[in-house]
Amino acid sequence: MDVLEFKELQNRLKNDYPPLPVVYALQDSNLHKPVFSLAKNLSTKAFKEIKKLVLNSHGVSGVKKEMNVLVQNAIDRLYSGVIETKALKNLDTIIKACLELLEGIDN
Repeated sequence: MDVLEFKELQNRLKNDYPPLPVVYALQDSNLHKPVFSLAKNLSTKAFKEIKKLVLNSHGVSGVKKEMNVLVQNAIDRLYSGVIETKALKNLDTIIKACLELLEGIDN
C-alpha cells in the first residue's frame, strides 16, 4: 500500500495520483486541510502524521471493516461441508494472516 512507504507516497503525490486511502481522507472535511497541508511539503515527520490520519480516516476504516467481513465470509465458506485437509488449514492460515496484517496497519 503506497501510503505505508515514504518514498512511494512521495513519488505518488509528486508524479501521479494520490493513493486511494489519501483520496478517502481528503474527502473528509475534518481531514482535508491537515492532509493536504502535510502532503504539500512531505517530510518524514509529515509522512508519519499523514499515515496516521489516513489510516484512521472514516473511509479507510470502512474499507477495513468491509474487508474483515469478506475475509470472515471466505473462511466460513471454506468450512461449509468440506472435509478438513492440510491444504484447507494452510489456506485458512493465509487468510487469517492477511486479516491480521490489515488490522495491524493502524499505526
